[in-house]
Amino acid sequence: MRVPAIVVLLFAATAAHAHLIVDLKVSVRAPAFVAAGQPFTYEVVVDDLANDEAIDVVVTNTLPSSVAYSGTTANGWNCSVSKGTITCSAEELSPGEHVIAIRVTAPSQRGSIANKAHVASIGSTDPESKNDDATLEHIVYEPARCTAAPPSLIEPAEGAIIDTQLTHFSWSAVPNATRYVVHAATEGALAAQIATSTSTNAIAALDRGAGVWWVEAVFSDCPAAVSSQRNITTMRAPAVTIKDVAAGFTKPGGLAFGPGGELYVTDEGDSVVRLIGNAPPVTIVGAAGDHGAANGQFARLNHPRGITVTPLDGFVYVADTANHEIRILYIGGPFVPAYAVAGSPSAAGYLDGDSSSAKVNAPAGVAATFRGSIYVADTGNGVIRLLTAVPGTTGLFGVTTVGQEHFDSPEGIAVDAAGNVFVGERGAVRKIAPNGSVSIVASGYTRPAALALDALGNLYVGDRSDGTLWKVAPSGLATLWARVGDPAGIAVAADGSVYVADASARVVRQLEVVRTPTPPRRRSARH
Repeated sequence: MRVPAIVVLLFAATAAHAHLIVDLKVSVRAPAFVAAGQPFTYEVVVDDLANDEAIDVVVTNTLPSSVAYSGTTANGWNCSVSKGTITCSAEELSPGEHVIAIRVTAPSQRGSIANKAHVASIGSTDPESKNDDATLEHIVYEPARCTAAPPSLIEPAEGAIIDTQLTHFSWSAVPNATRYVVHAATEGALAAQIATSTSTNAIAALDRGAGVWWVEAVFSDCPAAVSSQRNITTMRAPAVTIKDVAAGFTKPGGLAFGPGGELYVTDEGDSVVRLIGNAPPVTIVGAAGDHGAANGQFARLNHPRGITVTPLDGFVYVADTANHEIRILYIGGPFVPAYAVAGSPSAAGYLDGDSSSAKVNAPAGVAATFRGSIYVADTGNGVIRLLTAVPGTTGLFGVTTVGQEHFDSPEGIAVDAAGNVFVGERGAVRKIAPNGSVSIVASGYTRPAALALDALGNLYVGDRSDGTLWKVAPSGLATLWARVGDPAGIAVAADGSVYVADASARVVRQLEVVRTPTPPRRRSARH
């Protein structure tokens, strides 16, 4: 069986290389508000989202007719200008972002202006055209008209210690402000908008710990006026609501969101992968109760656990635990074929530069980076593996060991945008920094088998030994967030809500923070 699997995967790799399949995305960056008559810069960003190099790329940028062009800086590009249109070409672009900086001067009159960009790859095939065009609209303002003072903060006071689950905020009014946005950052997490208001007060939930808060007054035709910051400490974690969103599983394990918001679930008990969308969960790979090891259209899995999705291409990767393999699922066609990319003799990966197969042992967790590399908790071997796509191929990976340190039954795994890898092992959660150094993030757990990160840098840890779900801030402050029966998997949605696979209850649950007071019940009139 070894030859057919390799042939299929290498055929995919050859096809990708021959046709140079790419996905080019263009975007434009500039300040939301620019002062009239003042210089500023447009950054036209071309991002090769695929694993292949793009060939003969051409970008056209149409400037607003009212701006004055002064020059372009673009390493690796040949650029020319004609009647307000900048055209830049490159013979070859590697995967990743490539920036074209266009210097202009804003018009002297206030108003809205728009910049338009388009990208095309003449020498390669780009089947995804939806991201080939971009338009940025922003405002030219007159500084003499935008002189509003920022809001003055009223409460909470500087250094306040808050012992409630919801916090009341208030500030002074700012003339002509259309709304106010309250921001906060707690225990090293990134700042978040916690409330918006058209009045001068708001009530919102804050994470437990020390942090800062501030308010910006928003205008229709002027830059926001931003207040100073105040330090506060919140003693209590916010309340969390829990509801079941999908049932009918035998033993749900890993959870992962796809690019469109769809939720993938491994069912360890049934040896299948299921999809939760707008309808009841459907099986997309495997057959319920049929534990096996087969590639292709009629793939069979054997007690799969971890699952992750590469955000750029939407491919799904599964830790096929009892088969000692990592599987790739090709999503998007009339059926979902699956192939081993690491683990078995038929896998197309190679370990540490060796042409032999990547011999993982009972892998429990997988986590994808934005650019499509896969980290694996190789539980049986007590190490962490990194699967890196071979350039110019699809489904072919190099496999290396990271951290260079033995872990004690690693199961949970997550990776952040900076390349830090978080590993849940027996007794603790450790972090592998991009330079390979390993440190302890949080300890005191027995079996932290489920990990997930939110957009602010907070780490969620599910301890399967006692059914607890913890929220660990970047500072290391750990807060008991909720209790569920058996948190086997965690995923964070785009809106910040947390989903948990409760293996003991055989359901997937959604957890949300209670951010505003519950409206009082209306009393019925007495007769």
